[in-house]
Amino acid sequence: MDDLFENENTIYWPRKVGLRKLLGDLEIAVMEQFWRHPPNTRMTVRAVYDAGFEDKPHGYTTIMTTIQRLAGKGVLKADKAVYPHQYWAPLSQQDFTRKAVGRVIDDLLTDFAEPALAHLAEAAGRGDHEADQLIEELRRRRSAEG
Repeated sequence: MDDLFENENTIYWPRKVGLRKLLGDLEIAVMEQFWRHPPNTRMTVRAVYDAGFEDKPHGYTTIMTTIQRLAGKGVLKADKAVYPHQYWAPLSQQDFTRKAVGRVIDDLLTDFAEPALAHLAEAAGRGDHEADQLIEELRRRRSAEG
């Protein structure tokens, strides 16, 4: 799932809590329907709607649009060769969270390597000396890569 969050419209909200840093409330509610099943379990929009939204204030087309946007973000996969279209979550909630956190950290390390590593080392309870060693190791690796 290397295309997770490759969409330019993907937003990261640092002040929100948990998955809300990455997904909106309705997106999370939709994903919870997929995550109730093993990864790669195919569902139609109707199945998702009937399972969790029939008695809520969201219309069928709102759920359909949300599912399509999640597919656009790479969070869901889609098979549009069949009708009705089928969607599935290729990752469990735990694996999705791990992958998303990794993506955020990778992006921070790409753009802000030294301060990000220093902060991670400090947060892990390591001293300044170990943080400096990590930063120096990163510099060596980047020099070796060219």
